[in-house]
Amino acid sequence: MTEVTGQHGKPCEGIAKRMPGGRLGRFVAPRMPDRTPDSRQADPRSWWWAAGALGLAGVMTMLLLTLAPAEVERPAPTPSVPPTPAVAGTATDSVEGFVASFRVAIEAEDVDFLIEHLHPVVVSIYGAEACLAFIQREVLRLQEYELAGTPTGPVTRTFTTPDPDGSVSLQTFEVPVSFDYQGTHYQELALLGLEGGIMHWFAECD
Repeated sequence: MTEVTGQHGKPCEGIAKRMPGGRLGRFVAPRMPDRTPDSRQADPRSWWWAAGALGLAGVMTMLLLTLAPAEVERPAPTPSVPPTPAVAGTATDSVEGFVASFRVAIEAEDVDFLIEHLHPVVVSIYGAEACLAFIQREVLRLQEYELAGTPTGPVTRTFTTPDPDGSVSLQTFEVPVSFDYQGTHYQELALLGLEGGIMHWFAECD
């Protein structure tokens, strides 16, 4: 039996599986008996059968390749990243933004935010325990804390510290604010300053 091959010399298994019986024999002519028992010359018709079978196999292979849908490589979908929600009490590098965050921290009683954004110079002067007590005793009682005018600055201020140098000069902003404290309305000047690119507040923790 003559084996039918495709374009690259491999058996045309795809065609064979699609034909009834699943055999390649349908595309190959069976051997014809010799004219006489002593004759060694093959019947010429067998060559025509073989050539016809090979031609039919080639046509069907091309037809299947033509009809087969081309596989298109599609790009992998890009995972969507959910937007980061705004966190209450997040510090900003602007005076106005910090005042709004300061109010949110007070209303939420976010002591961590308030102590972390108290200027390091203040903590070095009064001590962490005294500053924490001041925040819990007075700052958390403020209500309706808001900007009440146009900030001015930066202005250089000198603070006396317990460091060996004895003093430090810092760039500060004077910020008009208003708030209620124990039933009384106040308008004051808050003092803010940048430290490490983040706004901090000043206070007298006594």
